[in-house]
Amino acid sequence: MKTPLRNALMAAALAVAASASYADSSVLVKGGWAREMPPGTVNTAAYFSLLNHSAKARVLIGVSSDIAEHTALHTTKEVDGVMRMQPVEQILIPSHGMASLAPGGDHLMLLGLDDRLVVGEDVELTLEFENGDVQRISLPVKRGSAASSASDSAHKHND
Repeated sequence: MKTPLRNALMAAALAVAASASYADSSVLVKGGWAREMPPGTVNTAAYFSLLNHSAKARVLIGVSSDIAEHTALHTTKEVDGVMRMQPVEQILIPSHGMASLAPGGDHLMLLGLDDRLVVGEDVELTLEFENGDVQRISLPVKRGSAASSASDSAHKHND
């Protein structure tokens, strides 16, 4: 069982590590969060914006996390009149531009979690880019809005 002091120390260390990775990267992560999991679920989503300050496009090709059995980049599209989640191979971050991973659009799925995520926790992720760069980030767990929760529960998963 985790103690409050241990959690605080780990959060501080991760914040320092995440800040260091931001300083070395032309891609900044802004406004990220992971959705709290309702009881009995094993999957959730994470959202964040990627800001590219370089003159060259960057491509997010994967994300890993120790808490998930599997992660997948997804988008939400209308197929035959129904909104459906579909995996995507990559997410382009244009030069001097932004890519947003948000409810109802592109997002990250965290699949097969052993433990339920609850508000107040943080989720550590490693972003993997096409050029071989990796960037470690930490996202707070937040409760999704009623509108986005209802929207997400109506999505069909196409794998």
